[in-house]
This record gives sequence, structure tokens and C-alpha cells, in this order.
Amino acid sequence: IDSSPYSSLFENEMTDCGLYMAGDDLEDWNTHVITQSNTVEDGAVKYVSDASGDVISGATYGGVILANCTGVTVTDVESKGGSIGIILGYSSYNTVSECKFNSNSHYGVLLYGYSDYNIIANNTCNQNRYGIYVNEFCLSNELNDNTCNDNELAGIFVADHSNDQSLKRNSCKDNFDGIEISSSSNSISSNICEAN
Repeated sequence: IDSSPYSSLFENEMTDCGLYMAGDDLEDWNTHVITQSNTVEDGAVKYVSDASGDVISGATYGGVILANCTGVTVTDVESKGGSIGIILGYSSYNTVSECKFNSNSHYGVLLYGYSDYNIIANNTCNQNRYGIYVNEFCLSNELNDNTCNDNELAGIFVADHSNDQSLKRNSCKDNFDGIEISSSSNSISSNICEAN
């Protein structure tokens, strides 16, 4: 769903693909009706919009989408075999931890835009195109203690205009690039990058 507000999705079955969302305006993210009757590889798509303080835990999904969410905790979640493991758009001050986002065709974790001050920690993001991808205009996120191995392009990628990221103690092995940074004023320390 790219720059297409007010979309409704019901009872779609996706195999070797998944649901991807994009757009530069808030209404491109938080105006949809997307139910868990939509599935990717037998896992329900989890779409959450305009939420504050929710907890999503202990489940397997066919992709998780946080749209305009604040203070949401995502933990012990698995999402594999789709387009993305989890995507955050216009979502800040959320925590994604102890999750497995492996074998997705594009991203394990995607911070799309205007997603600031999130904590992405202790996740496994292996065998995607990108393990963790921070898109433009995302500020001051913490990416700590993640395992991002065997990804096609990069273990962790930070795009231009996404400044002040903190990357600590991540393991990025056997990717094309371990950690790729295109922005400024970032703190990068104690990461392990091998065989990239």
C-alpha cells in the first residue's frame, strides 16, 4: 500500500510475499482497515494504528505494522516468510525486543519515516534483504544487541537524514555490508562485523 489512504483489506492470502506500506503523509499510514483475516505464510497480518501503550507479545504473525503508535511494546514475536518482519511508520517511543524477523524478502525491521526515539533491541534479523533498515527522517533511535546475519545487502542500514542513531553491541556477520551509515551524528560502538 503506497501512498493510498483509506484502504480496506480482508481475507487475502499471501505466499512468498507480504503486505508492505509506504507513504509520506500520516493518512497514508493510519487510515486503513486491515484485519487479521489477511495472512502471510499462515500467519495473520498484525496492523495497529493510533495505539498508545499496547503490548504485542508471544505470537507469530505474517508481518507487523505500527502506524502512528506511541509507547507500544512488541516482544517475543516471530514474523518470517513475508515482505517485512515489522515496519514502523510515524511511530515513536516504541520498543521492539526479543523478536525473530527472519527470511523476509525485504526487511527484518523497517523504520520507515518520522519514527523517532524507538528502542530496537535483542532481536534476530537474519536472511532478509536488510536486517534492520532505518529510512530517511527517523531520529534518535537505539539499535542495540541485535543479531543481523546472512542478509543479502546489509545487516544494518541507516539512510540519509536519519541522524543521532545509537548502534551498540550488534552482531552483523556474513552480509554484503555489515553496517552501512549514510547520515551524521550517530553513536556506533562495540559492534561485531565479520565476513561481510
